Amino acid sequence: MAAGCLQEKASLLQTQQQQKTGSTARLIRKLKAVAEKKSEITRRAFLKLGNQLVDRSIPLQMLPSKILLKTQLSKLRKNLVVHADDIVTNKGYEKVVRQKDPVAVKSSTDSTADDEISHTTSDVSGLSNDTEDLDHVIDALDGDSELAVVEYVDDIYNYYKLGEKCGRPRKYMDFQVEIKEEMRSTLADRLIDEFHCYELIPETLYLTFYIVDEYLSREKVMETDLMLVGVGAMLIASKYEDSWPLGIEDCIDITHGAFSKEQILDKEKAILETLDWNITVPTQYVFLEYFLKAAMSDKEMEDMVFFFSELGLMPYSLVTYLPSLVAASAVYAARCTLKKTPRWTEMLVEYTGYSEQQLLECAREMVSLHSSAAEGKFKAVYETYSDAEFGAVALHPPASELLQSTKSASS
Repeated sequence: MAAGCLQEKASLLQTQQQQKTGSTARLIRKLKAVAEKKSEITRRAFLKLGNQLVDRSIPLQMLPSKILLKTQLSKLRKNLVVHADDIVTNKGYEKVVRQKDPVAVKSSTDSTADDEISHTTSDVSGLSNDTEDLDHVIDALDGDSELAVVEYVDDIYNYYKLGEKCGRPRKYMDFQVEIKEEMRSTLADRLIDEFHCYELIPETLYLTFYIVDEYLSREKVMETDLMLVGVGAMLIASKYEDSWPLGIEDCIDITHGAFSKEQILDKEKAILETLDWNITVPTQYVFLEYFLKAAMSDKEMEDMVFFFSELGLMPYSLVTYLPSLVAASAVYAARCTLKKTPRWTEMLVEYTGYSEQQLLECAREMVSLHSSAAEGKFKAVYETYSDAEFGAVALHPPASELLQSTKSASS
């Protein structure tokens, strides 16, 4: 009898254990299914939830047109310092290496940038302060990186300067029937906001605006289709530039479901056909990195320059400016806002190809946009660069002296 009870209890325990094992297995399968489902969620969901596990690193493309777009800006975020023992000859140019115990540090705001660089190089190595020697100092920031192709930098940017003059968008508001300047600004504000939300790379943003403006220069667009043109352009640009481009579901989400998958894909094809499938153009970003290098920029300066550059995407009035001029004006406006002296150095004249006088008109418009941004209708750029991630550079007082000089000139 007792043996029978024990056997019955053992059988019951075994059944319960099997049930538990089965429940555990079902739970594991369920968790796996949930995990697999989550893995299929679009990038939009991850980014809007602030998921920090998303890898946004962009591998360096081994193409000449991309090499200079991926310059090592982190090296520019520290002040240039040199040591007497660190001037070496390498591949035909002087290389300057930063050391922990420098004899000269570029940090004083009382002296000019040209004076600092001239003083540093002449005291240490006897280099003359002509343009060629300044080029050596700038190129030296790339160190031993063969991808920097410093021997060909001048030729590459001379080619960019020629290329930017071809196929530029023209003034198209008189050509458009339904589209007005404010509508374009509304679209620009929306696209910039989505660009930062999806954390696309800068090249994508500037190419997007080139595609939008070039398409509007060639085709009449109804007011109801303007957002479709914008999201189609962003889809094209992200496929061309970004290693993790937008998906079609992302594009539908950007338009809040106003357009279907078929409409977006049809517009993507129509844009490319209208532009003859030619979207390989030098944008502002190409020149921004080059000019930031010449400006010996730290993190604050870099953020301020990109703030002004994105502000410059907003108004229709800047559409026909050359990308290099807009990029140089952004650097100039940033230097004025941060009280850098002098406002424009000989090195920047040489690297950008623009004198201070040539930049004033465009820079003043950027500073005017800055002064009205806090209370303005379009706040995507201002709110983005008011964040601590970007040093809250938008909160700096605008360079009022530029605006005052405009008023005095008009009176």
